[in-house]
Amino acid sequence: MVNIKWHLTKFVDIANNKEKLAESNSNNVYWIKFLTDDKFEGKAYLNNINGNYNIDVETRTINILNIEGNESYELYDGDKFLNLLYLTNSFHVSGDTLRLLYNNRMNYMQFERLD
Repeated sequence: MVNIKWHLTKFVDIANNKEKLAESNSNNVYWIKFLTDDKFEGKAYLNNINGNYNIDVETRTINILNIEGNESYELYDGDKFLNLLYLTNSFHVSGDTLRLLYNNRMNYMQFERLD
């Protein structure tokens, strides 16, 4: 999970069995990379972002903290992406897929590994 660039592909609502692809998506937007020093970097639609995270691998819990960016207004799913990063409290990695879960693990953002 660490030192891998993860690209957001969709938002998933487990309880309602719904999926929504990220709007205006390309590999250049909606990505996050967790660095080894408990920091992360990424890109919403318009904003470059960075901040801190705390992770517990045994319990699969994660908290994303102190998100900073250049604070321009976001377009498409940029605001949703940023807001859900703050709500994220759990994660699951399987192969080239990362899920950042929130809302008592009833919703998640799904990411795919970028090379």
